Amino acid sequence: MSTAKISFEVEGVKHSLYFGVLASRLFREKLDEIVKRKKEAGINPAPESEQSFAAIMYGALCNQADIDEVLRPTFAKAYELMEAIAGDDELTMRIYKAWEEAKPNEALINLVNGNKKKVEESQS
Repeated sequence: MSTAKISFEVEGVKHSLYFGVLASRLFREKLDEIVKRKKEAGINPAPESEQSFAAIMYGALCNQADIDEVLRPTFAKAYELMEAIAGDDELTMRIYKAWEEAKPNEALINLVNGNKKKVEESQS
């Protein structure tokens, strides 16, 4: 099992992700918000993989910020970090693996995969 915490540097700035209960909740809330906006715009409501990965990072960044008792970053900051590490396959896989294996996410992963199938079926 991987660690629930990952630290990495982007342009000399250290960032820490913590994949706890709060990270799971914020991830789900962010995806729900994305789906809602897409439905309102009349487009395919399924989040893009980049949006999902940024939501994973957002939740974990906020979870760590709460632990450190500092202000939470914005989703835009998480998205910018996701873009900055996009070419680093090793780091990307470490982050995804940590999120996937974090205890609070087991049920959530099943829910997301189930919702993805429902969205795909409704598009048929």
